[in-house]
Parts: sequence; C-alpha cells; structure tokens
Amino acid sequence: MLLKAQPKVVHVPNDDRIKVNTLFRQYPVDHLYGMGAEDLEKSIGTVQNINPNEVENNELKAVDFLDGGGGAFYRNGITVISDNLKNTSQYEPYLRHELGHRLSHIVLGCRTFNPTYVLAMYWVKMIKIS
Repeated sequence: MLLKAQPKVVHVPNDDRIKVNTLFRQYPVDHLYGMGAEDLEKSIGTVQNINPNEVENNELKAVDFLDGGGGAFYRNGITVISDNLKNTSQYEPYLRHELGHRLSHIVLGCRTFNPTYVLAMYWVKMIKIS
C-alpha cells in the first residue's frame, strides 16, 4: 500500500535562483525527501499544472509563489512547503495539514479539497468495511 511509502516532501528554499519552473533536481539535496528520479524532473510549476508558457508565474521566485498561497500544498503525490515556515510555530501544523491531504488521497481516494466530500467518503468506506 502507498501509505507505507515515504512521503515525498520538497522544502523550497528562500533563494532568488529557485523559480517556480526550477526542476527539483536543482534544489539543495537536503531540501528533498522521498523523491524518486522521475520526481526530480518536475518543478512546482509542473506539479501545480501551470502552463509552461506562462512566464509570469514560472519566473516568479518559488518561495514567494508558495507564501502567496499559504506557504504549502499537496498535489500530484508531492508535498511542497516554504522554508520561510521553518522555525515558526506554523511549520509543523502546515506540514501535518498537507500530509493529511496525502493520507486522504491514499486511504479514501479523495482528490478534492471539499471537507464535506472527505467526510462523506470516510463514512462510505466505513459502511463498506462494516
């Protein structure tokens, strides 16, 4: 089961050279966890399904892109979190929250952000198990 697999986590450094379209293989090694060779060929832009021709978004500093949207996200099997959250009281709750999306995806097959849908899926699964 995927749940036993190590989560894929990218810590985005506050570095002017790291843009939305920078491939993860170009990140510092100590900022990547659980990433396979195929994952390293992705970027925040590809994980977020941003059109590669959208220069405005792709050339934006990656940490600014993240911080403008809350500081973290889980999408397409990868959790991405801003280094600006490290050493703050927000870091652990944000990381747990995003890993919770991963858990919902793996256990419930949920790919939506609607909490009502998540609860409904949970109850459907529980009824099927009973």
